[in-house]
Amino acid sequence: MLTKQTQAESRGSPTPCADDILRRVAACTLAIDWRAGSSLGQAGLRKSRLHGDQGDFHALKPFAPGDRVRAINWRATAATGAQLVLREVRLEEQPIDVFMIVNTGASMDFGTVRVLKRHAAAEVTAVVALSAMQGKDRLGSITYSEQGVQSSFPARSPQQHALPAIGAVLDNDRGAVGGVRSAAGLTISGAALGQALSLLPRRRSLVFIASDFFECDADENRAALEYAAAVHQLVAIHIEDPRENELPDRFGIVSLTAIGGMAQKTVLLTGQSRRRFAQQACDRKAELQRLFERLSVPLVTICTAEQPETYADRLQVALEDAC
Repeated sequence: MLTKQTQAESRGSPTPCADDILRRVAACTLAIDWRAGSSLGQAGLRKSRLHGDQGDFHALKPFAPGDRVRAINWRATAATGAQLVLREVRLEEQPIDVFMIVNTGASMDFGTVRVLKRHAAAEVTAVVALSAMQGKDRLGSITYSEQGVQSSFPARSPQQHALPAIGAVLDNDRGAVGGVRSAAGLTISGAALGQALSLLPRRRSLVFIASDFFECDADENRAALEYAAAVHQLVAIHIEDPRENELPDRFGIVSLTAIGGMAQKTVLLTGQSRRRFAQQACDRKAELQRLFERLSVPLVTICTAEQPETYADRLQVALEDAC
């Protein structure tokens, strides 16, 4: 019988807490060197143009009406024979908004190797939180399930939000949510992932989405992903378990129990049924890859059997592709 119980939990291992997760991934931070390549007002380097004479020198540009007179570089202007008035462009550091959107639905309570998919998602959340802390960026997080958005933390200091963000992923209480509201005060409707994406701010942000992406079959979620990819820089993190790609290597009748124990299905295991199951899993992963390639969103696949150290490098590569 296949259930959500992992080998570790069958031996009585307790569910990890947020502090345990942070200690586990302490050495797996990412270097967030993000470029907001967009036509929005916040476009440009991660360093932002701010008023003042502080910051690093970036370039010389022609003076235009509305520019600050104090920014004129008189020496460079004199070198042109006063034919062109040049001003200095200086860049100052400004933190960016890093968001973590995590699926905490029933399908994430499955795992047959090292951890549940939910716990793997909590580890990824901790890696992103520590990375934002290291880069002095702002951290926000959103969790969602079949019932809709479960928690939402606006972008704030990661020192304040790291533990609550990880705890929200570990919390498996998926009771009905009593009205999640958008910034406009309107009740959010639609598919769960679409609800979560609609809570992102208008300001261009770096957004990590950790899920098994079974919910991407819904047209509403695909449309929300397309819109979010046009506004924000997304990084998709596909969390999977080996048993989702292949059935047990045995013959005979096997009883499969759904997560939560609400439904059961009896399957006759044969070589043909295993090949058909594996092909369906392969086709689904290929479709997911095509979806994110079309959206120009890097996709990283993480297995529940992996340690955080083994997939941190892949996350870094994906982040560099997104920058």
